[in-house]
Amino acid sequence: MLSKEQLIEYIYSKQRETRILSNRTKKLKNKRLKYYDLQKHLDMFIESNDEYYHRVIMMPGLRGVGKTTILYQLYDYLTSEKDVEETDVFFLDMHDLRTVHNGDIKEMVDLYLENTHYATISSLEKKVFIFIDEAQLDKNWANYAKLCHDKSENIFMIVTGSSAITFEMNTDATRRIRKEQIYPLNFREYLLLKYDIKLSENNFRT
Repeated sequence: MLSKEQLIEYIYSKQRETRILSNRTKKLKNKRLKYYDLQKHLDMFIESNDEYYHRVIMMPGLRGVGKTTILYQLYDYLTSEKDVEETDVFFLDMHDLRTVHNGDIKEMVDLYLENTHYATISSLEKKVFIFIDEAQLDKNWANYAKLCHDKSENIFMIVTGSSAITFEMNTDATRRIRKEQIYPLNFREYLLLKYDIKLSENNFRT
């Protein structure tokens, strides 16, 4: 069991690690279409004054389809192209966390907000981005995501997990969380990525 001070240091170390790992994804010249779908949600959150946009996104999919890579690419997009400060993006890998501490998403996000932004969910006054990888390892993830949605308009959250993660949501959470399923590459998307053809919706029109 890690102490509070050790958990805070863990958060800081993982923020440094996120920057390093996101830089490695830059060698991937092209991106999957799902990346662009999620990018649109981010842009709406950052730029729109309209209240109608999705602030909590769930991306379920099989292991190895690229969920984690997309999160790192979105981190790079925010910090490199949208001028979002690195400290305003919190990337939490639940599998990694569970190897050192039997903590949960609520504990870690609350500590992040408290020590990085000196705020709670409801008192947060700037926009932050929370990416949770392998969220199914915390069975209460959906309830906490709903809580963040209801108590703050300044939190944008993406959670990834196995396909079974969909069944962990209750009715209230379902109304607040948008599902963006990611599937294995189909043959056309594989060819476009292999030959470095710019992906767009036009590539998939029949």
